[in-house]
Amino acid sequence: MTRQNAPGKEESGYTILTAPGLTPAEVQQMTEQLEKLTPRQETIGHDTRIVSIKGTIQSSMANELHKRHRSSLNPKLNEILDAKFDFAKDIRAGATYRILFQEQWNGSQFIGTGDILAVEISSKGRNFNAYLFTNDTGETAYYDENGWAMLQVRTMFIQPCRYSRISSGFGYRIHPITGRSEFHAGIDLVAPIGTPVFAVADGRIVFSGWHGYSGNMIAIAHDAARIQTMYLHLSGFSPAVRYGNTVKQGDIIGYVGSTGNSTGPHLDFRIVKNGQWQNPLLTLQQPMLWRSLSSIEFQHFMAKVQTYHEQLGKQTPDMVGQYRQTPRNVAFN
Repeated sequence: MTRQNAPGKEESGYTILTAPGLTPAEVQQMTEQLEKLTPRQETIGHDTRIVSIKGTIQSSMANELHKRHRSSLNPKLNEILDAKFDFAKDIRAGATYRILFQEQWNGSQFIGTGDILAVEISSKGRNFNAYLFTNDTGETAYYDENGWAMLQVRTMFIQPCRYSRISSGFGYRIHPITGRSEFHAGIDLVAPIGTPVFAVADGRIVFSGWHGYSGNMIAIAHDAARIQTMYLHLSGFSPAVRYGNTVKQGDIIGYVGSTGNSTGPHLDFRIVKNGQWQNPLLTLQQPMLWRSLSSIEFQHFMAKVQTYHEQLGKQTPDMVGQYRQTPRNVAFN
C-alpha cells in the first residue's frame, strides 16, 4: 500500500507506517527490516606517528623524496621554505637534509602525510631551517632558527594602485605645466579616473582633503610617524577616510583623478622618511623583516626546537607501502 502525499515535517515514521492500517507488530517488523537496509557510516580511526628521514641529495630534493616514498613532502617543503631560497638553484647534489613530520596510519595501512614539524637543510655552506611553532595567541607558523616567521617575510609596502605606466619619475624634471625645471618628490602613476587607490601599509590618516596644487590629497603616517605616504590628485575619498582613522595595508582609501595642478588622470605617490623625500620606486621594494616572537615566546620556541632535535636524532621511519612491526610513535602536541 502506498501514500499519494509526501509526509509533513511533523509526521513520525510510526504515523506514516500505521496510516495505511498496519498493526503495531507489522510496523515493528518493517522497521527492523528497514534498519538492516540502511547504510551505516563507519569512522575510520587512525593514529598519528612522528617520522623522520635524513640523507644526502644525489640529484634533487624531488628525486630524493621520490626514492624515499615521500613525494607528498615536496610541495609542503616548497611552500614552507619559499621565502628563504629557490629549491632548483640553492639545493643541489651533496646537500644534506633532516625532516621531521607526521603521518597518519590505520593499522598497517598508510593514510596520508600530516604536518612537517621541522626541516633542516645544509647546502653549499648555507643552512635552511624551519620549525613549526604555536605562539601564545594560538597562531601556528614556521620559524627559522632565529625565531623569524618564515611566511611573514614580505615587502614593507604594496603598490598604491594598478597603473599602466609611470609618466614622471622621482627627481628633477621639466614641469609639464610651468615648463620650469623643478624637483618632483614622487612618481606619477597613469591610470583611469576612478581606479582604486590602496593604503600601501598600516597607518593613520593625518590629512585628507583639498591641498592646493595637489588637489584632493591623503597623507598617512606609518611606523610611529617616521614614514608618511601621500596620494595626490585624487578624484574622491573612501567613506572611511577621516582624520585620525587607522587603515590597514590594502584598504581602499580613494580613487585616481586629475584634480589640482594636473595634465591628466594619474596618481602622484610620495614617501617621506624622517623628513626626507624617498624615491618610491626603491622604497616600495624594501623588505620588511621583524622578530615575530616576544622574548617569552622565543624561550618557548627554543625549547620546542630542542625537542625537535632530539626527535630528529632518534626517530626511525616507517616505510610507506611496507609496514613493519615497530614501536608506535606518540603524536607531538
